[in-house]
Amino acid sequence: MTAAGIPGFVSAVARRERPKHPRGARAPLDRPRAEDAVRSFLEALGQDPADPALRDTPSRVVTAWSEVLLGGYGVDPVEALGETFPLTAKGPASSVVVTGIPLLSMCPHHLLPLHGSASLAYLPRRKLPGFGRLAGFVDAWAHRLVLQEDLTRSIAADLQRALDARAVAVRLDARHFCVAVTEPAKQDARFITTALAGEGRAAQALLSEIHAALAEPRASAPSSPRAPRQR
Repeated sequence: MTAAGIPGFVSAVARRERPKHPRGARAPLDRPRAEDAVRSFLEALGQDPADPALRDTPSRVVTAWSEVLLGGYGVDPVEALGETFPLTAKGPASSVVVTGIPLLSMCPHHLLPLHGSASLAYLPRRKLPGFGRLAGFVDAWAHRLVLQEDLTRSIAADLQRALDARAVAVRLDARHFCVAVTEPAKQDARFITTALAGEGRAAQALLSEIHAALAEPRASAPSSPRAPRQR
């Protein structure tokens, strides 16, 4: 089973490793202190926080960071994945490939966003996730201060454990605002990271299926889905 996505250029491969970023909760938000910090930051940059255009900026910034950009720290990715369903079909399991999942995360080096898309592929053993939950699962890991390489490994390892899947492959394709800001000539550069989890040969085959799905031309009209590969 596949869904169409986009091709990529730059590639960095992240192999099977344990996630480096915690899944647990962070310290409670100190909102007054955070808003004061934003005001101080504006003042240090020569801006007047009392300016009408900036008067409510500290509150808006803290809300955006705490509820969205770093909202993943308060979410267990496995809980975000939700209920799984038993695989009832007889015979070899079919691989599942999903592309085009929106990706938004924060670079810890510059505190600037990166955005793009995530592609996931897995070979189930006994459990199937709800397709609608996969985006929330990705968000739970992505909405943190995390390097793209570590993010890719975390998603792959956690998805494989949560589903007890035979194999998982993950590909993230993103543009980084830190590159666009510091090196405008490279603002269109795309950074692609991949990670595998589970049975090595099967995971590598899943990654090949992701690449094949992304290479498929987009049709102007809906077409019949490609038959899933049997294993």
